[in-house]
Amino acid sequence: MVSNLLRPYRDFAPSYFDDIFIHSRAAGGMTDVEMHLRQVFEVMRENKLYTNLKTCIFYAPEIPVLGGYVSTEGVRADPEKIEAICA
Repeated sequence: MVSNLLRPYRDFAPSYFDDIFIHSRAAGGMTDVEMHLRQVFEVMRENKLYTNLKTCIFYAPEIPVLGGYVSTEGVRADPEKIEAICA
């Protein structure tokens, strides 16, 4: 459901099941990020979807996703998971 609702915004707000990853390049600055947040929050409000603020990460240079970390530099594995495998 979330993926279908956010399809028009997938360039800056891809989703995976009920996780939404809102991102923006620095070129537009904070105004782009804030505009993207407002657009996604409006869709959520219109469809009575809620978020758990305890699990939200705002304005972060890197976020944990599916056992790894994603940033502007790319994707890297979680060091704790690598250590567990090597142990």
